[in-house]
This record gives sequence, structure tokens and C-alpha cells, in this order.
Amino acid sequence: SLGPIKDEYSLMSIDEIMNGKADGFIGLIPLVNAHLDSVEVDRPTRKQIDKYLDFVSKRASGELLTEASWIRQFVQNHPAYRHDSVISPEVNYDLLRAIERIIRGEYRPEGLY
Repeated sequence: SLGPIKDEYSLMSIDEIMNGKADGFIGLIPLVNAHLDSVEVDRPTRKQIDKYLDFVSKRASGELLTEASWIRQFVQNHPAYRHDSVISPEVNYDLLRAIERIIRGEYRPEGLY
């Protein structure tokens, strides 16, 4: 029997781990923010850190897509995709072109960033 140890842990989603739970678990991002509030961090650095933490928070909550989710959505919405789990050369080519444009900064898909 684990006894009191069982009360020390609980199953949580990545959103709950990163952003906290209503039952009192603060979450890692609010914990990092509290720490940053207590130490001296120059304004430009804090602004950049906040940008990163906001990005991680939104990814964890599902507000922003992961790369895998975006790729899946791209393929499923492609006019040449037949919903048969087969990625045709046309779909593959268009996907790789879209990824190349993202890397070059020429395309910024909604919901990814």
C-alpha cells in the first residue's frame, strides 16, 4: 500500500502541468512568472521570456497548433487528399512547399504561431 504517498501526485494534462489547475496546482508557467517577478530581470529580457512563456502556454492549452497538428490539418484540407491515409505526390509537394515558405518567413499559418 502506498498510503499517504498517493495524495502527493495526480494525473494531469500538459495544459494543467504548464498552466495550472483550478484545484490549487499553480502550474510551471505561473511558477516561473512568480520567480521572475521576485528577481531582477531587465525589461527587454523579461519581455522576450514572456513571449516564449506565452507561446508554450498556448501550445500546452491547445490554443495554438503543434507542428504535427498543423501538418495533419494541411493534409486533410488539401483538395487532392482522398481521406484514405495516402499522401499523394501532389499533397506531399504542396506540404513541403508550405513548410519551406514557413521556414523562409514568407508564410505564417494562422493558429501555428
